[in-house]
This record gives sequence, C-alpha cells and structure tokens, in this order.
Amino acid sequence: LDHGDGYRSFYSHLSLTHVQVGERVVQGQKIGLVGRTGLATGPHLHFEIRREGRQIDPLAEIPKEVWEKQLAPALEPGDNGSEMEGYVWPLQGDLNQGYSISHPALDISQHEGTPVRAMAAGRVTLAAEDAQNGIHVLLAHRDGLTSFYSHLSLAHVEGGEWVTKGQEIGLVGDTGVSTGPHLHLQVRRHGEPINPLDLLPLPHWGE
Repeated sequence: LDHGDGYRSFYSHLSLTHVQVGERVVQGQKIGLVGRTGLATGPHLHFEIRREGRQIDPLAEIPKEVWEKQLAPALEPGDNGSEMEGYVWPLQGDLNQGYSISHPALDISQHEGTPVRAMAAGRVTLAAEDAQNGIHVLLAHRDGLTSFYSHLSLAHVEGGEWVTKGQEIGLVGDTGVSTGPHLHLQVRRHGEPINPLDLLPLPHWGE
C-alpha cells in the first residue's frame, strides 16, 4: 500500500487478497487473509513499513494505545508470560560502543559465528537483510518493547516465529555497514530508544 508522504506498507504470505492494484482503501479495511504462501514456516503475516524506500521499525509508527490494547496480547502464546521476567545478554563480548543520543544502541564485539540469543521471549516481526543493517532480526516483546539485532552473518529465525528467552536467533557477523564482526543491539519501548543496560543484568563474564 502507498500511503503518501513517502510511506508504504507491505503485507505478505497471505492466503487471499481482498483488494486490487489501484484501489483506494481506508484505515482498518480488510485487505486480505493470513496465510502461509511463499517461503513461510507456518500461517503468519509478514509486515513491513518503508519510508522513502528505507525499512523502518513498524512498532515505532504504531500509537502506544494501539500496541497496548490490540497487539501486545497476541504476542504471548499460552502461559509463557513468566519468560518476560528479567532479560539476558544476547552474547558475551567487548562493549565497543555504549549507548548515547548519537548512538542509541550497544555494539558488542565478538568473533564471527558466535551465537546471538534473544533478550526475552517474543515474536519475530522482521528477519531480513539490507545495505545498512546487513542481516538483522527484530523481536517484539510485551509492554511495547522491541529488540533489534543487526550485522549478523546468519539469522536462524523467520518472521512470525515465536522465540523463547535465550533462544539462538542468529550468528555474529560483519554484514551491512560494519567495521568488524560485532552485534549492534538496539532496544525500543513504544518506538523510543532506551538504553539496553537499563534492562540487562550486570555482566559477570569470565567468572
């Protein structure tokens, strides 16, 4: 869908579409049905938003009240809410660059091929590759929280998949605009970047 102002949204793996090229739609209109067509591991919606041709975090564009009332309850399968209690480091390594206004993320250096794990249980909302971030994975958690892992050499998950806390989601790499093998970790709450160190336990690596 082309929304104007440089915004476009993309919906894939549908079982059926209810619209045609050139048709105008209104907000909330049914445009199709969830399916498992194409390269899909199961029924799910792969959803992307692009601004001026660049992929952006869809959760940053969804109002907080919509996320809390409509999307968040759908993230949690069964009774796995306890997995959100506490967060784990995605990997151990040297903190090459910390969180700041100009760099709202952590850069953790480690050998290429080192496993990268999910900070918390959540849904894979994006597993893709682009020139800037290289191979990357975006996870949506409860309470409007998302975690983003980029410059991977390989992703082990696909869009729509549920992952558990500590599950391996990919491997450290040097893809995209990168100065060497490392993990670029970004966390957002309701679309606003926050310092991952505010969530993660103090590291005791090497003990």
